[in-house]
Amino acid sequence: MVEAEQRKRIKDFSKEILLLNPTEQVYLAKLWVNGLRGNHSLVGRVAHIWLRDWHRRTKLEDWMESRLEKKITLTPKRLAYECRYYKRLKRELTPWLIYLARRTKKRILARRRKVLMKKSCNGAPLEDRVLDSSSFIPPDGFL
Repeated sequence: MVEAEQRKRIKDFSKEILLLNPTEQVYLAKLWVNGLRGNHSLVGRVAHIWLRDWHRRTKLEDWMESRLEKKITLTPKRLAYECRYYKRLKRELTPWLIYLARRTKKRILARRRKVLMKKSCNGAPLEDRVLDSSSFIPPDGFL
């Protein structure tokens, strides 16, 4: 029972950390790392877990990007299922993969939108830009 309460407190604390602004998060991480300096085995395990998860996520994002570059009409859910199938990942990761696919697709669409805006404006200053309706792609939440 004590362990369950402890885990709940740790989860709540981690949620509170995510609410801080980035500079405060960096400061807190520095304090935490300085507190771990004497315990080399723990630092090694934490670094190994962090790097493994970070590397896995970037590899999955790269795979999703390459897949979306070929076929942008894929839905994030379909992309997540394909990723899970081809990478042989656990079924429990599906919600996280859907979230990752949404972020990846948004990033690619934003990149394409930016290129279209540059092409349609031909480098004109912001005040002089006139967009015709055929080349305008409204941003999310426009209407």
